[in-house]
Amino acid sequence: MNKLASYDLFSEKGGYSLIELLIAVTILGLVVAPFLGLFGGSFGTIAAAGKQTEAIHLCQQKVESLKAKGYAKVYEDYIAGGNSPQTENDLTGAKEFVRSTSVSVPGLPENDNNTYPRGLLQIEVIVSFKTQNKENEEKLTTYLSER
Repeated sequence: MNKLASYDLFSEKGGYSLIELLIAVTILGLVVAPFLGLFGGSFGTIAAAGKQTEAIHLCQQKVESLKAKGYAKVYEDYIAGGNSPQTENDLTGAKEFVRSTSVSVPGLPENDNNTYPRGLLQIEVIVSFKTQNKENEEKLTTYLSER
């Protein structure tokens, strides 16, 4: 009997042939390739969500620092001092964010903040940032009252 004629492709004596391995790798590549695109998109989404979370944190941080100062100090700094809105470009540890803080007296026109109505200040903090070549912003509005 001829040795070539008795060769069994799936015999346990030998390993896989080069052709069998190439076919298996090709099939594996065809099955796995579509899923690789999902991973790239997922990483971008996760990064954008992380930046959004950080922007919200920066908004909350500013609101809490203003509330800690109290009504009189915030009124003096922002309304009486004419320093509203304030823009911060160099935030410590967050260089890609820009934070804008405006304080106003609700119900008064923009240019009539020189009178001193007691009671309520509106605080608005906007943090702008860029993700995937798209401008985004998170806005937090709250009120501070005189106690």
